Amino acid sequence: TNFSKEYKDNKTFWEVSNNPEMITLKPTLGCVANCLHCNPRSKKFDNEHIMSFSEYETLFEDFKRLGVKQVCISGGEPLLYKDINNMVHKLSSLGIAVTLNTNGWLLTKKVLDELINSGLVGVNVSIDSPYPDVHNKLRGLNGLFEKTVGQLKECKESNNDFVLNIRMILSRYTYK
Repeated sequence: TNFSKEYKDNKTFWEVSNNPEMITLKPTLGCVANCLHCNPRSKKFDNEHIMSFSEYETLFEDFKRLGVKQVCISGGEPLLYKDINNMVHKLSSLGIAVTLNTNGWLLTKKVLDELINSGLVGVNVSIDSPYPDVHNKLRGLNGLFEKTVGQLKECKESNNDFVLNIRMILSRYTYK
């Protein structure tokens, strides 16, 4: 498939004349959490719809031709995607900055080091409340807050240069 041609021919992205500079990819909607706010969780997700890494390689070449400058890998939980390091490496080797959205459950220092060595420049970790019980309830996973904060403390010890962002989902459950 020539994704660049389809982009131009189909006039996607609301008929804009410029090419996209940033794209968010969701290689899997699978997740270890069961968040109250997460729309993808309401869909019946199966592994039949996961693209192969070779399909992504073709897509990434098209991103480069389109002039994409940044890709944020999201999900579900993108650390469940088996080729995440290869994905980061391929994108970064094309000169595309790569960031990652995660809930932090699987983000160990070892995983982070491998991702950074593959070219990752930033990590966005979801923390929806400063109160562990509230965060865990919103995310539907007991112990998530404590584990994520613990993982982040370990990752802080990394000598690698990367940007760490803490994000929250603003919803009817968190707006107060």
